[in-house]
Amino acid sequence: MSEYPPANVATAACPTRIRWLVLFLACLTSWLLYLHRYSWGVIKPEVKSEFGFSDTRLGWLDSAFNLSYALFQVPGGLLGDWLGPAIVLPVIIFAWSGCVAGTAMVGQAWSFAGVRTLFGLTQAGAYVFAGLCWLAIDATRKVFTVGTTPGTAPSSEPNA
Repeated sequence: MSEYPPANVATAACPTRIRWLVLFLACLTSWLLYLHRYSWGVIKPEVKSEFGFSDTRLGWLDSAFNLSYALFQVPGGLLGDWLGPAIVLPVIIFAWSGCVAGTAMVGQAWSFAGVRTLFGLTQAGAYVFAGLCWLAIDATRKVFTVGTTPGTAPSSEPNA
C-alpha cells in the first residue's frame, strides 16, 4: 500500500488550477438544478391556463418529477460508481438539456408527465455525479467536495 501523504512532499505533484474550474462547473450545475425547480413553480400558472390543466393534474406532474428524482438517487449513484462521473455526467447533462427542449415541445398531459419524469431522472443523476467530483486534497488530508463540509478524510491505514 502506498504511503499517504508521500514521504517527500516536495516531489509530490502540486494541485493544478483545474480544480477551480471543476468547482465552478459543479456549482453552476447545482445552480441550474435549483433554477429549474424554481422556474417550474413560476410557469405552472401559465401551463395551467394555456393547456387547461386542473390543480390535480399539475400535482401529478409535480409528483412525476419528485418520484423519479427520489427513486433514481441510488441507481444514479451506482451508475456513477460503475462508469465514473467523467463519463456519465456529460451524458446526463445533455439528456437534461434535451428535457428542457422537450418541455417546450409537449402539449398533452401524458407527454408533460413523461418529460417531467425524465427531468427527475436526469436531475437526480446530475446532482449525484457533481457531488462525486473531488475538488481538492492537500497534504493534511483535508477534502472538499460539492455539497459537504470540509473535513478530514477517513483513512483505512492504522495510525494514520
